[in-house]
Amino acid sequence: MIGDMIKKDIRMGIKIRRTIDGGTMDPLHPFTIKQKGSASPLIDTGTMSKVIVKKSRKLVEVFPAKSRTKPIKGYPKGIAEIQQKGATIRVTEKMRSFLHAKGLHLSKSTKVIKIPPRPWFGVSNKILKDIPKMIRKRIQQEIRRV
Repeated sequence: MIGDMIKKDIRMGIKIRRTIDGGTMDPLHPFTIKQKGSASPLIDTGTMSKVIVKKSRKLVEVFPAKSRTKPIKGYPKGIAEIQQKGATIRVTEKMRSFLHAKGLHLSKSTKVIKIPPRPWFGVSNKILKDIPKMIRKRIQQEIRRV
């Protein structure tokens, strides 16, 4: 029951662009929307429901199933870590050329791209407050049943 509460809270937070700590997520960059084909969260398309989880003794990697199969270089935990923490990525000439070909034209003065954090994973303060209430209610139901 607690797991279902947390799952519903996370899904709702993503849909309304609320971070797990109650803040507001920055909207997606127009280039990201164009590449993705939609401004809708990946949870709406089912992409985040079909993830690949790779576990080893040292780390856990999480990737959308139809996305990359390797972590992003320099970010060993892959896409999930970038979603939670954000990232600052140095712009190389190779990257500048690639992005230009894709339709994102960076000025020569752009040295880094900053991906804002969108921390959606965790347990919100609301759920932390609701769990004890739910447990008390459930215990009372069981006592009445006896």
